[in-house]
Parts: sequence; C-alpha cells; structure tokens
Amino acid sequence: MSRFKWLLVVVVLAANSHILLSQCDDSIFPLDKMTTHDFKIWKMENTSIKDDYYHGQAGPKEVEDNRLQTDAEGYLARTISVNIVGELEARFREENLEIKENTLIDNINSYISTSLRNTRKLVVEDENKGYTIHLFKCKDEVDSDKIEYKKELNKRVNKYLDDYESEIRKKNFSYAFSPLCKAYLLAKSAFVPMDEESKAQQKLDEYLGNILIEFEPEKIPDCRPGIRAPVVPAVSVSYGDLQNKTPMKSFKLIAKFSKGGNDWLDQKESLTLDRNGKSQIDLGIIESATQNQKVFIYPDTTGFFKDKDFPISNVAKRALVKELDGVFKKRKTLEVSLSDKFKISFNYDSYYLKCPEWLKPDVYKAIDESLSSSEDFELLSEENDIYELHVIVEDKKRDSYQVSAELSLSNGEDIGKASLDISPDDMRKGLSELLKKLNDSAYTSKVIYTLARKDVTIEITDDIRVQKSKDLSGDFIVNNGQVRFKFLYKGEVFKSEAEYIFGDIELNDWFQNEPIDFHPGKTKYYYEITKPEIKQGIVLSWKRKKPGLWSFLWQHRKSEKWSLLSGGFTTLRSPIEAENNIFEYKLTVKKDGWKNESWRIKPDLMKKEHPIKSIMMEKVKLKAIKIMELALVPGVGQRELYRTKSWRQIESYFYHVLTLYFAYSAYSSYQDYEVAKGEYFEYKNIYESLYDSDDPELFDYYHEKAENYNNKMTNSFDRFRIHAMGVGVVYVINLAEVFYSVTKFYD
Repeated sequence: MSRFKWLLVVVVLAANSHILLSQCDDSIFPLDKMTTHDFKIWKMENTSIKDDYYHGQAGPKEVEDNRLQTDAEGYLARTISVNIVGELEARFREENLEIKENTLIDNINSYISTSLRNTRKLVVEDENKGYTIHLFKCKDEVDSDKIEYKKELNKRVNKYLDDYESEIRKKNFSYAFSPLCKAYLLAKSAFVPMDEESKAQQKLDEYLGNILIEFEPEKIPDCRPGIRAPVVPAVSVSYGDLQNKTPMKSFKLIAKFSKGGNDWLDQKESLTLDRNGKSQIDLGIIESATQNQKVFIYPDTTGFFKDKDFPISNVAKRALVKELDGVFKKRKTLEVSLSDKFKISFNYDSYYLKCPEWLKPDVYKAIDESLSSSEDFELLSEENDIYELHVIVEDKKRDSYQVSAELSLSNGEDIGKASLDISPDDMRKGLSELLKKLNDSAYTSKVIYTLARKDVTIEITDDIRVQKSKDLSGDFIVNNGQVRFKFLYKGEVFKSEAEYIFGDIELNDWFQNEPIDFHPGKTKYYYEITKPEIKQGIVLSWKRKKPGLWSFLWQHRKSEKWSLLSGGFTTLRSPIEAENNIFEYKLTVKKDGWKNESWRIKPDLMKKEHPIKSIMMEKVKLKAIKIMELALVPGVGQRELYRTKSWRQIESYFYHVLTLYFAYSAYSSYQDYEVAKGEYFEYKNIYESLYDSDDPELFDYYHEKAENYNNKMTNSFDRFRIHAMGVGVVYVINLAEVFYSVTKFYD
C-alpha cells in the first residue's frame, strides 16, 4: 500500500513540476493597495522581478475600473507575445525552417488573449493622478502554459479528427463536416508546429473531393436584367461518386455569384438541404447585365470559428475560407444567360376575346404582325414555358375596344400588365403600342402611400429620377430594382431604407413594423472626456434649444459637477437621454484653468444613439503675453481661469467696471486739476500786478478768483489721488489673485 502512496506523490509532483521548479516567489506581492512611494521601495527591494516576471501596466486613472484592468492585460499580453515571437524565430532559424511572421504573430495573439491566468496584481494609488494597475505573470508559468497548451490542443484536434472518422463510418457525411473543420481551424491556429495540421489538411482535401454537386436544370436561359428569374432551379448534394453516392441531408450551403449578380445581400444566399440532399435556389431579380453568369455552391462554415476553450486565429479562418472558395469555384456551376427579348409562348388559348366574330381574325393577324416586328418580344416556334402572354379584348366602347395584355411566368406569377383603347380600324398600330406599354410595365411598379401628417414628406429615388409626395395620399411609378425611400419630417430625414421593388406595393403594409409617419422619440447621446485626465472639478451642462421664433433661447438647462464620491456625474452620465429628438442640443464642458469646450448637436432623426467625439479640453497656456494680459487687465484672469464659478465671472466684470470707473474718474479729476491750475495762475498773475493799483476792489476781485481756483485745483488733485489709488488697489488685489490662481492651477 505504501508503494502506491509514493507513486501517487510522484504523479502529483510531476503534474505540478512547473510550480515546484518555478523561480517565482509570489509572496512578494502585497494584497493591499500601495502608494507611489511604497511601490518605488518595493521595486528596489525586489530587483529580480524583471527577470522572473513579465510586466504590464495601465494608468494613472482617477477611477479603478474594468477598462483600466483591460488595458493592463493588453499591455501584458503584448509583452509576452513579443517574447514568444523572438524565441520561436530563433528556434526556426536554428532548424532552418520557414517562418511566416504575420501568421505566427496572429496565432500567438489569439492564444494569449485567452490564456492570461494566474496573474499577480498590484494597485498603486497616487493622491493627485489616481490609480495605476500593474500585472505580473511568472515567466516559468508562461513556459509551462505553452507546454500544457500544446498538449491540450493536440488532444482537442485528435478528438475532432476521431469524431470526424466516426461520422464517416456511420455514413453521416453531413455531420462529419463540423468536427473536421474545427480540427483544421485549431491546428492552423497553433503557434508551434503540429503533426496534426497536415493530417487535418489531408482529411479536408479527401472530404471535399467526395462532395458531388448537381443542378436541375444546369442552365437557365433567356433571363432579363431587372426581371425575376423565370425558373427556380434545384441543387442536390451527395457524398461519393456518380455510381455510389449518399445524399447529404440537412447540410448547410452558401450559393454565391462568381460572375454576374442579383438582389441577394452580398451576392450570396444560405441554403439548407432537405433529407434527400436537395434544395431550391430562388435567384430573385437578375441585376447584372453580364451575358453569361455563374452561381457556385460551397459549404456554410458559420458557427465553426469559435471554440470555448481554444482561440481560433484570423489566419486560420482565412485559410479555411480560401480552401473552400478555391475548391468549389472549380466545381459544377449553375449557368444563367440573358436574352435581349422576352421569349414567350402564345397560342389561341392565350386569347380572351369578347368582341364580334368578324373582328377576331383581325385581332389574330394584328397580334402576329406586332409580335413579329416587336423589339421586346419573341414568339417561340415551340412552347418553352418561360414567359406567357395573354391578350384580352373587352366589349366595344364607343368607337374602340379596350384591349389588355398580361405577361407572366409559367408558374402564373405576374410580370406586367397594360391596357389601351384601340380602334378596329387601327388594330395593328394599337397592338404594337400596347406591347411596348406592356414591356415598360414589366420593369416598373406602383408604390401607393397614405400619410396622416402634412409635415411628413416621402422621397423615392430609383435609377432614373427622384420623386416627392405632394398630398397625404397618392402613388409613385418606379423602376423595378433597388429603390431608396426617404421619409422626412419638416425637411429632416427620420427614416431611410433601400429596398428591392418588384411589383406594386402599399407603403403602409411594406413598413408595417416601422410606421412611415413621424413619431418623436428619445435619443441617447454618448460622450467621453479623455482630457483632462483628472476630472475632479469638471462641470457639464446640457441644454435644449427651443424651436420657433425664440430659437435663440436655450431651455431645459441641466448642469452638474463631477464628483469623486459619486464616481462621476449622477444625472448627466453617458449616455445622456434626450427628451425629444427634434430639438437641437448644446453640450458644454468647463473646468477651472481650462478652456471651455462646446458642441451644438443638430437633430438627426434617424439616429437613436448619437456618439459625440471624445472631449479633449485645452489648458489655458500661461505664456509671457498671456501673463501680461492677466496682470494688466483686471478681471481677465478671473474670467478665463475660473470657468465653473458664476460668482467669479461676475467678479471679473465687476473688476472691469471698477477699473474703468477709477481710471476715468482719475483722468477726469486730473483734467479738472489742470484747468483749475491754469485759471489760478492766470488770476494770480493779474492780482499780483495790481499791488500798486489805486483800485482795491479790482484787486480783491482777482484775488478772490485766484483763491477759488486754488481751492478747485486742490480738491481736483485730491480726487485724482483717491481715484488713482483706487486703480492701484484694484491692480494690487488683481495681481494677488492672479498670482494665487497661477500657483494653484500651474504648480
């Protein structure tokens, strides 16, 4: 019994040898967050970490969130990828093996993206800048993970190959395709050489070589561009050869035009075979004017490109698509050929004549002559069952008969209709005009509409012209094929669709799930503030513009300050949900020390989700000229540096007013001083010249005048000094605030 215990220990030790032999010491990683200072000390104490671990980081960021974690994982993955690429390139050079660098890198990146397990995490917190995440991955563990990955990948590929062989033995050929493709994809995704890759390639070549494709009919002739294909061909797929074949039931295929084209999306269509290995191909409307067109069939690989345990690289996906494309383009194809005329079957059973017997021979003769000279129709000598023509002659009305013509496929599907009042005296000419009208109708359709609102307009564009609705109800005549529908509310597009039209339609029925009348709805607007990185103090305002005569007014104002406690904005989070998508909105972002960023977002009625470009604010640059401006013009600094504080904005204008008041008052007082000074000296000189005069009254008069102007001069100068001092006080206070603000925002 003890022998088995020791054996168990050996097995456990061997299975976990990568841990025992690892040079990594996980005990050095603390569980708690660290400060920037502590992190620097930790790195100095653990200098060997750069040799033992791969390292990736992200940050700093104000909030520790999933995005920060993802960025750190991406950095770590790139670091590991570069190292693995270098190791493999060296190995391939030593072994003289060819290396395809792009393939290698793609496969490695696919592997690493899902293999970052057992990482060690450190969160470093900076009081000013926020959080930084550091991720470490032991290099020895990466090496052991690669060995384990290759072992498990081999196991998975071999399992899929075994499943494939099992289904082949059971003759479940349809179900064998999925495990075979998965084995091929996984083997191609490996970043180390695998023997199973060549094995999977061999099995895939063998499997594809046994797929037999047959079309019935093999060729569809006499198609017309812009007209639905007259025949719905069948395709049958089997496994084996013509002598020994097994239907591939429930097998999924893709039909695709290799030459030409129709109204299929991306020129391809999905098919699913029934239990007999058959399916029909509805070719729809042939759009291409290429004379000889081809359709090929290949297996549908949708759903094969994902594996929950092992990533599949883009290189592997492209390799499989290229493999299938190359094989099946060379196989039997469905041929589609065009005709310049409708090849019709027409006989006496095609007539419905409600006219006198004497007129019928004239009708028969006129039809024969019109068809023989027609540029659009060709009467076949033998019934071909492609297109059928019917002529109906109604009772006489006045001097003419109402003659109708109908063109249809052999299955009864209408292609075109036309009618015309024709005189019996001019039957040949009338029937020729009727056939031309019938040909035109085969390429046009009537679009009927009914609206409930006068402010809604419909705009229809085909390959010829643009038509607009004028009334609440009416119709359009459009060319068959792709037609663009635009629905406008007061000139703004709220719905735009491109549809293929073939036959008359009622728009309200066509768009029954999406009404053609406008109904205002809510729109989500997304934003992201990428700069500044520190968002504390940011103020966001969201305003809706009132429509109409008073459009210059902004209503429904919302404003909110970013809060670290709430993790951002509480009500104006991205996305912002607009109340009504017919209004114009304005988004403004403010922060002290930064320039405002604003956008006016005009209504886009088609978008229910509206992304706004990333907001990157610009910090106020304090160059020499700007500092002089802030110092010399009181109020500018308060207005430009304190964008979020309304009282500061008011203060800035108060500074402007106060500075202008004191400056103007000082200037005005000094001007009064100069005037009074001039008058004083003038009167002073006069009364001094009258000292020896015999007229004392005249002396007293001029002396009094001089004394008055001296008082005015003194008072004016006192006022000048007070107001000049006021200007100085404003400048001193402003300089103090500017100095404080500069040191606050630009430390």
